[in-house]
Amino acid sequence: MQMARIALTFIKYPLAIGTYYEDAFRQTRHELITVCPYSGTWIPWKGGIHLPQKYAIPPDYQIPWEQRNWFSFAQAEELMGHRHIDVWISIDASYHLLGKPREALSVWIATDSHCVDYFQQRTQADLFFNVHTPYMQPGDIHLPVGYSPRWHYPVYAEEQYDVALLGLLYPTRIATMLEMARRGYRTYLDNGPCLDEARELYAKTKIIFSWSSQKDTVARVWEAMAFNKLLVANRTPDLEWGGRQEDIHYLGFDTMEEAIAKMEWALSHPDEASLIAQNGHTWVQPHTYLARVQKIFEVIGLEARS
Repeated sequence: MQMARIALTFIKYPLAIGTYYEDAFRQTRHELITVCPYSGTWIPWKGGIHLPQKYAIPPDYQIPWEQRNWFSFAQAEELMGHRHIDVWISIDASYHLLGKPREALSVWIATDSHCVDYFQQRTQADLFFNVHTPYMQPGDIHLPVGYSPRWHYPVYAEEQYDVALLGLLYPTRIATMLEMARRGYRTYLDNGPCLDEARELYAKTKIIFSWSSQKDTVARVWEAMAFNKLLVANRTPDLEWGGRQEDIHYLGFDTMEEAIAKMEWALSHPDEASLIAQNGHTWVQPHTYLARVQKIFEVIGLEARS
């Protein structure tokens, strides 16, 4: 297959893992068509907020929002005028089409296997990629997340915070950041800024803090390293995947007390902390979403570039 037509389906919020994959697929030699429900500027953070208009990019074919939960591959194919599709990729963060494509190879990327049961989706997929090894089942192919050079790169600014976290406001995250603030450290915790605004904010912090909800290794791990910031993250089974090592590329913890101790050590040892951050930045360089796309293509027998 010299050049393929690829359909990509995910729930098209202004920010999603699918955002990064779409950008990566468009860097290849293959034709990409997005077929997605589209929320405009709205995203269900904090009960529902609106992000800047510049991030609201509609798909090529828009699945009606009110019909999204029972929309099928057959309906999506009709929506597209039955254009021939070689590979249909579903990036599933709890949203997917029903059934299977009529002719296309059905490829699944399960981004949220720590909290989503993909039993049904595995029956719909010809190939099933799973982000998190602790939740893999026989036949799954490991495909971790990564970072996007378009969005995740170092920006140098005057530091205003000792530690920052942008993400869902889980109790463990809130408690840790509140305790750091109580001890007099400058903290930033929110679930709103993204992409350009997130990069600019993280440029103003010394530490990026991460605490996943289960055994998942979150995208923030890769992004913090791409930003060339010291990552302090809870230990998860995939955290040392690919040669990534604690105390060399990041600082790890299991409890709130250990997290605070690690952050206090880093803030009192800036030279050592900076070296760890630089090591992490060097390590993460190959781990782009384009590299993940290339792995998918290798499995299905496509070349990423001409």
